[in-house]
Amino acid sequence: MLAPAATRRLVTWVLALSVFALSLARAAAAAEPDESQLEAGIQQGIALRRGGNDEGALTLFLDLEKSNPGSIRLLLHITTAAQASGRWLMAHAYFRKAAAHKGDPYFVRYRTSIKAIEDAIDQHVGLFRAVGAPEGAEVRLNGELVGTLPMAEAKPIDVGQYILDVTRPGFYPLRRSVSVGPGSTLTQEAVDLNENTGARPAGQDSAHNERGSLAQPPWYRAHWVTWTLGGATVVAGATSGVALLMRNRSADHWNDDSRCLDNTSRTRDEVCGSVRKDISFAQNVAVGAGIAAGVLATATLTHLLIATDRPATTDARARRFDCSPGLGAVLCSGNF
Repeated sequence: MLAPAATRRLVTWVLALSVFALSLARAAAAAEPDESQLEAGIQQGIALRRGGNDEGALTLFLDLEKSNPGSIRLLLHITTAAQASGRWLMAHAYFRKAAAHKGDPYFVRYRTSIKAIEDAIDQHVGLFRAVGAPEGAEVRLNGELVGTLPMAEAKPIDVGQYILDVTRPGFYPLRRSVSVGPGSTLTQEAVDLNENTGARPAGQDSAHNERGSLAQPPWYRAHWVTWTLGGATVVAGATSGVALLMRNRSADHWNDDSRCLDNTSRTRDEVCGSVRKDISFAQNVAVGAGIAAGVLATATLTHLLIATDRPATTDARARRFDCSPGLGAVLCSGNF
């Protein structure tokens, strides 16, 4: 028979274990999601989507996820609501969460429909990764930071055209256009920044390179070309004016009866035929020089826009305004 003290200790331990077990049971019950509330919330979200309120349904599903993070069904509903709202990167992220449980009975049951969801996402989301040097260089697409070198994992990106910028202090920046395609095919860009030692990197052309390093402007952008075109415009205009003056003087001669008609039977053309030739020649010169003056004046104004004495750079933040001649037009762009 147990002593009174031992009996009291045994009773105390039994009560303590009972309280502990009851606490565990309550905690497990609280942690287990309420299936009826989850089902009611999902049905409410489905009703919102049927009514065309995809944004409202997405907000509701995301709120439900806080208390039901492991529901594959809910993750897939978030995916489709994000798709309908045009949030393809969110749809991609939540589909990957759901796809990590491909053995789940719900996933297996609806695998055909789920495959259609995945195909739709692949048409709008691609994978991008930059590889190269130097380590720690920041990689941006359209100004948004997507990683640093080396990028160990590919970044999901909306399909489309982007401006790639890779920068690191002490190195020449790199800028170029990249295209991110759809599907699981990886778009991988190799980059290699040259260290900025104050000298022009090897292989750089006379205007600029894709790393944005400074260079001297090409000759056709120099101001002396503008002055040359302007001088030619003045010469052509003066030639046209002089030729027109000579044409008018010859015309006055032609129309002067006292000079181009005599008392004989000869015609005006027989007396002043050379004067008429002078009129025709001067008129042709005046017209031709006038046209040339107009063309040269247009070229002078165009070149005035593109001429520069400053080094060229591909850094869009430094280049505020720029114009270049095109086919029958002047193409201008800049940052304002």
